[in-house]
Amino acid sequence: MAEQGFNEENLVAALREGDEGSIDQLVDLYRDVIVKIAEHLCSDPSVSEDIAEEVLVRLCMEIGQNPNRSLESLVHEFAYDASLARLLGSVDQHVEETKAFAAEVVMGSTYKEEVSMPTPDSTYEPSLDDAKVNLESAIGMMGEAARLLNDAD
Repeated sequence: MAEQGFNEENLVAALREGDEGSIDQLVDLYRDVIVKIAEHLCSDPSVSEDIAEEVLVRLCMEIGQNPNRSLESLVHEFAYDASLARLLGSVDQHVEETKAFAAEVVMGSTYKEEVSMPTPDSTYEPSLDDAKVNLESAIGMMGEAARLLNDAD
């Protein structure tokens, strides 16, 4: 990956000193590698570009904190970390969207919607018929929600 005549120690020293030319050299050396790792894991070129920027900034900020590690090993570690974090964030978002959809299908409300609970001094008493209708409706919709959740996987 490193160019011929490349001296990692000199690059790290220049980065610590804030030399802008060294930042350009870091980008030239490792940006494409980071993008390839991110594209492989995330399958989205626009996300891969964001991850490359994130990793390069992190490298510049943390340079020298791992004196026994090569830049190449840090590049790979940071690229995998950022890509996996992005994937997990996407999965978490997808799970929340699926929960919201399932709640809307089953309960007829939005997942994040606040449920107004009766206060202890109120006289709210649900009727048995209302509860039965709601339960039957929920049971009928559970099969559809389960199918949608399985399709999402």
